[in-house]
Amino acid sequence: MSALFDEISRIVASPISRRAAFRLVSRTVSGAALGYLGLRRAAWALAAPAAQVGCPSGQTACSTTCCGSDQTCCISKDGAKAACCNSGQTCCGGKCCKGTKCCDGKCCKMGPLTRRALIGGAAAGAVAATVGATAAGSSSACKSGQTKCGATCCSSGQLCCNSTICCGSNQTCCSSSGITKCCSPGTICCPGPTAGKVQCCVPGTGTSGSCVGATKCT
Repeated sequence: MSALFDEISRIVASPISRRAAFRLVSRTVSGAALGYLGLRRAAWALAAPAAQVGCPSGQTACSTTCCGSDQTCCISKDGAKAACCNSGQTCCGGKCCKGTKCCDGKCCKMGPLTRRALIGGAAAGAVAATVGATAAGSSSACKSGQTKCGATCCSSGQLCCNSTICCGSNQTCCSSSGITKCCSPGTICCPGPTAGKVQCCVPGTGTSGSCVGATKCT
């Protein structure tokens, strides 16, 4: 029974698709069940390939073959192909590539031109990123006499309101819960009709500077 659990664990840990793993586990369990009932010939036919191989001590079953302790089992996604890859090789769809590149299930070599293109592309990308960052920094810089205000620039005499907009020297900054606006002269900043809103209103008669009784709110 422990051998059965070991085999199922090995299948689940193998680099194959879930469908292929499910198929192998089903065959393993079915074979074990038939073997328990005494139907050894049927059990052998249904057993997982690893069980049929019977790998020597120190080796690990890899589908229908056995891999050494210093090798890596490489199985295709559908479980139809399997190979044992040595150190320095790359698993590629059930076969081993001597290089380090696998192209759509096929081994492909990286020649001098390809390496040069990749290195050149990386260098060009780094230069482009640096130039882009410099250009972005230059475009966001303010002209002489201006002051940075979030994503914009305020001229001399203007007031930066909540790092969002520039208000005139005679205007009032009105901001609350991310809502920002400039109130014209003669108006004050008052809470809006709904929570989190603000509006510019004309103070009510006899209530200078107060929103109580304010009118003409915008």
